[in-house]
Amino acid sequence: MNEVLEIPETSKVQRSLSFNGETEKKDDVGVEEKEGEGTKDKLEEDVDDVESVPSLNLSEDKVVVPTEVVVSDDLFEVMNFWGEDLPAIIKEEVEQTVKDDFDDAAFERFKEFGGKVIGPFTVKKGYSNQQYELFRYIFSSANDPSEVLAHFGKVEVEQRFFKCMKPEIDISNSVIDCFAQIMNFREKKRNSIGTKRTWFMPTRISSKLLGRTMTVERMAKQQEWSTLYYDADLSLCHTMVVPLLDTESALHWFAANVSMDNTIVEIRDSLSSAMHKRSRRSTYVEMLKTLDQLFAPVKPGDLNFSEFLILSSSKDYPQQQNGHDCGMFVMKYKESLFE
Repeated sequence: MNEVLEIPETSKVQRSLSFNGETEKKDDVGVEEKEGEGTKDKLEEDVDDVESVPSLNLSEDKVVVPTEVVVSDDLFEVMNFWGEDLPAIIKEEVEQTVKDDFDDAAFERFKEFGGKVIGPFTVKKGYSNQQYELFRYIFSSANDPSEVLAHFGKVEVEQRFFKCMKPEIDISNSVIDCFAQIMNFREKKRNSIGTKRTWFMPTRISSKLLGRTMTVERMAKQQEWSTLYYDADLSLCHTMVVPLLDTESALHWFAANVSMDNTIVEIRDSLSSAMHKRSRRSTYVEMLKTLDQLFAPVKPGDLNFSEFLILSSSKDYPQQQNGHDCGMFVMKYKESLFE
């Protein structure tokens, strides 16, 4: 059975759908730059004519459940991220195979390996049965995917988005945003009022990521960024940690450490290579312009983020060994700054 999803020509994201309706994407894939041309992924050249052909791999421990949704909410979330028009969706009754990582067989494996194999996770130390139940509650495919499991400020993370925390899956921007709010909460708690601190910024500090119908000021107001991520007084910030999404060569998260005291931007990239150098630079240069726009009402006249000195220390930063862990590296970098 083949189903085709037509994405409008204005869309800048190329995606394919797996049979279970989850969005699949290739991270950190690039091609060599040609002299005189910007970095461009070959896959992006064919973005206008995208076809999605489901694949079906059956196994004995899969269960068959009925569903009406041909296109998953994950895909809606990605498209809304870009501010593009959503495609027309045709619903039909299909049979969908769902592999539950926390079925009876998974619990037997958990006991067999001394609590070190928990569904798709392999951990260094053994966990108790009670802790296993927490993992099962969060990650089991048998649970309600629309249930909100994390709520921090204006960010809600539903059960289906926690799937991105499983091995070999890309981290969702909603999880990164929620983690940034947690870090800001901890940072405020350990610093007295009126003292300088680190600001852990949201993922959409980029005008191009907001699309044609949304401005950074409008997004900041709607999502209450001034409460959740930063203060109105720019003098209270000594460092901003900004997650960045490279969309030119391949979808890839990396981080910028913006020092307000030294007017220096330090780039932390877990997949650094000459192949992606130009697209990475385009991404953080655009981010700095967006910061100028966002803080225009409160920043001093002689302060221009676009004029900050750029330093790349990615060679000294741990490098990921696959194409999926970039978002996790960004969150671990935030955590390391706090600790």
